[in-house]
Amino acid sequence: MLSADGLTLYFASNRDGGMDSFTATRTSRSDAFGNVSKNLEVSTDTDVESRLALSADGLEAFLATDRAGGEGGSDIWSATRASTSVPFVPTDFQPLDVLSSDLNEWDPYPSTDGLRLYYIIQDWPSGLGGSDIVVASRASRAGAFSAPVAVGGVNSADTDDNPAITADERVILFGSTRTGGQGGRDIYYAVRADASSSFSTPQPVPGLNTADNDAEIYITPDGCEIYFASDRPGGKGGWDLYYTKWGP
Repeated sequence: MLSADGLTLYFASNRDGGMDSFTATRTSRSDAFGNVSKNLEVSTDTDVESRLALSADGLEAFLATDRAGGEGGSDIWSATRASTSVPFVPTDFQPLDVLSSDLNEWDPYPSTDGLRLYYIIQDWPSGLGGSDIVVASRASRAGAFSAPVAVGGVNSADTDDNPAITADERVILFGSTRTGGQGGRDIYYAVRADASSSFSTPQPVPGLNTADNDAEIYITPDGCEIYFASDRPGGKGGWDLYYTKWGP
């Protein structure tokens, strides 16, 4: 995920052995990212920290982690800070009880207004199978989230994960192992008329997928840039980060 100004990239990596949160920075949007370092605001020594997602104003963070103190497996945790000029404090992260369970919850992605959180639940009894994309809502940024509901139109009996949504919440991208793609995991998109409607039938993103695994998507709020991970040939090894522009 990118910070609101596009100058900091947040990503997960196992380059140091475990799975931790890292950052990379750049001085302008036209520059390459560099200065890669472990995100000490988030990472712990022994736990798995995967997707870190920030609110649009950068004051709230959502994290998927299996650290002790949750409901079991991977849970969704959150923390707040008073200003973007101060770091998040690791001990301020707390599990979101209504969103977490003894199942695995991953891939948090907040709406621009911060009132909805999209994420996935693995083997959800109310789902269609594999992992399902859900959304939880709250009345205000200070309020608690309600119980999650399935995101209409996007889930299948296969694995559906890594939701990313545009600022108007009318376009969603996600990873899926469903049939009809190029192979492995592929990146799909779907559209809808407004944030309260179900999505149209998902389609693979044209020109993006390969016969290898492509997933872990972030889309910029304007819907014009996509960051994702892939284990396709030509990278450094394992899963690597890629970037492309999208749209007319």
